Amino acid sequence: MNWNNKTQVLAAVTHDGFALEFASPELQGNRELVLAAVTQNGRSLEYASPKLRADKDVVLAAVTQNCYTLEYAAEELQGNREVVLATVTQNGSVLRWYVAKALQGDKEVVLAAVTENGMVLENASPELQGDKEVVLAAVTDDGIALRFASEELQGNRALVLAAVTQNGIALRFASEELQAEIKAYPGGVLELLKHYENVPINMVTLGGNKYILPNIHEFASINVIIEEEHFYITDLETSTRITSISQLRKYIFKFEIHEEPECFLVWTPEDE
Repeated sequence: MNWNNKTQVLAAVTHDGFALEFASPELQGNRELVLAAVTQNGRSLEYASPKLRADKDVVLAAVTQNCYTLEYAAEELQGNREVVLATVTQNGSVLRWYVAKALQGDKEVVLAAVTENGMVLENASPELQGDKEVVLAAVTDDGIALRFASEELQGNRALVLAAVTQNGIALRFASEELQAEIKAYPGGVLELLKHYENVPINMVTLGGNKYILPNIHEFASINVIIEEEHFYITDLETSTRITSISQLRKYIFKFEIHEEPECFLVWTPEDE
């Protein structure tokens, strides 16, 4: 293998982009060859010449293949909106590490990132942590992202509702005033959610035992319906309402409580 021969190296990187590591410095600066390498494996951008790591088209090709390749892009491209948008749309967590600080305050960039990974709200600018649209997108993906919302929005009823709908544990990150208000209701969180359907229920009590109900999103065969003062669990495969502990047991597991949870919903099956 002649690593100075463009034809041979081009064939090598087309098969395995990492072969660029062994190419001569001259060929590591060849745009056609580097494009072929990063298209096959984006992380081979690490071995491209500094000039090509600052080439927007080359970097776009690389991050499209592997979003983490942004690490090897020239600093100016880590601050390029087009490049960063292409990257965080694939994996929002990239906002944490390789994105220029200025773009952590760009609403379009952050909105794309939190839509894919709500928890990167932590890395958004304070202004965007206080933006309702951004926070709603974040907590819709992961309710725990409410933790990183501004203090004002942690007291926003609609946003807290969206957060606890996705993950009931998110209630602990609501404002003290809203937590107190919710806990004062006879039905607790159920009272807050009772007008909404298809709500993931995270914890139930059966016969005095507390159980975790796995995230409903992961169990397409069951659904939870809020109806007046009660909620019901339905098996969608059979179109029947689950009314007994024995029916529900295949979906739940015992959860050892070491401390009293912030909140939980109570369900009493008809034959308990």
